Amino acid sequence: MDDVVTTGGSIVKAYDAIAQTGAEIVAAVTLVDRGDSARMYFGNLGVDYLPMATYQDLGIGPVRHPLSEFLGMTVSVDPGGGSEPHFRYWDWDGPECQAVFRVRDLRRTEGWLTPLCMEFVEEWARGHLSELRRAWESVQAGKMPSPIEPLE
Repeated sequence: MDDVVTTGGSIVKAYDAIAQTGAEIVAAVTLVDRGDSARMYFGNLGVDYLPMATYQDLGIGPVRHPLSEFLGMTVSVDPGGGSEPHFRYWDWDGPECQAVFRVRDLRRTEGWLTPLCMEFVEEWARGHLSELRRAWESVQAGKMPSPIEPLE
């Protein structure tokens, strides 16, 4: 049981500690789930995950997993955000300047950025393709991705 699950780190540590005792764990429970990581993690284990409320119930967006920050914006991957690896470049202050890119070909699939910003994001991503793929795989497995160096 956890009060608020954001990235899933605390509830996963609790699960691991209890599992090491040999106890049978039938469910993980939280009052509020602010993202998708814990649901995916416990789903992969076949353990029921029972949040009392989710970010959807509260009418807010999910917690994202930041990988890097540059030019005052954040790069993240979103769990459950489709079947093809992608990343999001976005501004914490609002959705008016954000875009989603496929990792395979760096094609922008949604959103908008200025041409100069697009150039910087593409330059950064070209230098970190394997790290972006690993980050995507980590998040899909319900794990926290490793940070990626920002654009220099």
